Amino acid sequence: MTAKDGVTSYVSPIVRQAPQILYGSTFPNRQLRMGIYSESMAIHVYQGASDFFLGSGEALKIVEGLDLDFEAELAVILDAVPQGVSASEADKYIKILTACNDFTYRKLACLDKACGFGFVQSKPLTSLFGQGVNPEENLAVWNNGRPLAELEIRLNGTLFCMITTRDMLFGFPELVAHCARTRALPCGTIITSGSISMLGQHPGSESCIAERISRGATDTHFLVSGDEVSMEFFNVGGTRESKCSLFGKLLNPVVNL
Repeated sequence: MTAKDGVTSYVSPIVRQAPQILYGSTFPNRQLRMGIYSESMAIHVYQGASDFFLGSGEALKIVEGLDLDFEAELAVILDAVPQGVSASEADKYIKILTACNDFTYRKLACLDKACGFGFVQSKPLTSLFGQGVNPEENLAVWNNGRPLAELEIRLNGTLFCMITTRDMLFGFPELVAHCARTRALPCGTIITSGSISMLGQHPGSESCIAERISRGATDTHFLVSGDEVSMEFFNVGGTRESKCSLFGKLLNPVVNL
């Protein structure tokens, strides 16, 4: 492990597979921009494929013409969670805080939603960061389950956004309790925050291409073969030189199938 500015991080790869991955949606401002916002503000979660995760440096093989997008998301890896655990008890079952890139085919997402059974074809492989931090040892970052971090995304080396995670509506303990309401969760379960974005309409306040296009941007296109996406999370505060990379850098080129 390494320590810098009070942040302690694991430096070995975390996982390539998991018993299950559950994707949340905890940033209501994203739902508002995409036209799916509901005033009920209920917790939304769906179960995704966890049979294989990409790591940093590994290419995503794609089908062209389906509007491939990236989505930066925080994620937690759990110990075995008993059924019926409360949000106030859930903290102790959250062992690692990390992040992922939830690649999505936007053209197929609409079709998957329309069938009423969830995402299948619209979700290629998710790319998972290879490092993570222990929430108990990094309380400032953990922020009582609503992690505070700064996210930098670069597309083909050019800055796409530099935003923070401060506008998270639901915390990870609430997500854990929601998912464990009717069944226990096996050790190694991953739960994500959903795509990160910030309140407001200023340029660079979103972490996926679809949101930027929905805002009227004309200088952005969905991913095609030859593109490269990199993501990195830092602790909030201090100078750029003093910031700690929380989970390392996640970099994935996109190539033809």
